Amino acid sequence: MAVLNPARVGAWTEELPWTVDAEQARAYAAATNDDNPWFTNGRLAPPVYVVAIAVHVWAPAMERAFAADPYTLGSVHGEQDLYLHRPLAPGMRLRLRAAVVGVHPKSTGTLVVGRVEARDDTVLVAEQFFVNFFRGFTVQQGIGELPPEHRLPEAVTAQPPLARVRYPVDPDQGIRYAHASGDRGIYHLDDEAARRLGFPRKIVHGVCTMAFAGRAVVEVACGGDPRRLRRLAVRFSAPLLPGQDVTTTLWPLGERAGRARVGFQVADQSGLVVISNGLAEVAS
Repeated sequence: MAVLNPARVGAWTEELPWTVDAEQARAYAAATNDDNPWFTNGRLAPPVYVVAIAVHVWAPAMERAFAADPYTLGSVHGEQDLYLHRPLAPGMRLRLRAAVVGVHPKSTGTLVVGRVEARDDTVLVAEQFFVNFFRGFTVQQGIGELPPEHRLPEAVTAQPPLARVRYPVDPDQGIRYAHASGDRGIYHLDDEAARRLGFPRKIVHGVCTMAFAGRAVVEVACGGDPRRLRRLAVRFSAPLLPGQDVTTTLWPLGERAGRARVGFQVADQSGLVVISNGLAEVAS
């Protein structure tokens, strides 16, 4: 039975060394159908690659805080907010660490906020916030931080968009992504297992869907140059089924602190919004 240890809120895990491998980065780009030359020629890793490797420290941080495997708690990945201070290049030697930084009661469960940092020898390369929801697990009062805000104003979505970008999602997308990312959740790989968990069939990884959104942001708002992307935040609002097209719609939100801000959402081909409250920040 899971029990929250309040002393673990804010406590960092030990650092995990991680070297960005060129072949692994190219495989990740291929598994998300991203043919940007910066990735296919091995010069950079895709931005969302750092989310996939962060799971290796985020899961242990949750397990330590709750004295239980987080996946036995019915954990659902609700939001992700990624800040990129430097692009990830093959050969870069990172040190990863994570902490549960906030735990907050909700009507049907508990919101858990995590922070993950990736550093090289001298500087912070990337930081990100994981937001997970634990159904049926309750706490009496909130502790620590709330996740950063990235809500997309309703009035914005009523305006003409900056662009709409449509990509196909392959029938084997989840299988390919599982091999490239190491996330082999059974509901991404097997239809029967997915049905037992309430899904109509196997679903695409949320972070894979986020990578499709990131690809659209880089193409439209960064002029194809991933080095300009500084923030990518999403809310996972519905599961995406493989074998259909997804459309990312982007809206301009003006500038702040010298960065262009772009709001976006992603919908499947039926119009169901699978990523909402998307926010990107782009360097000039």
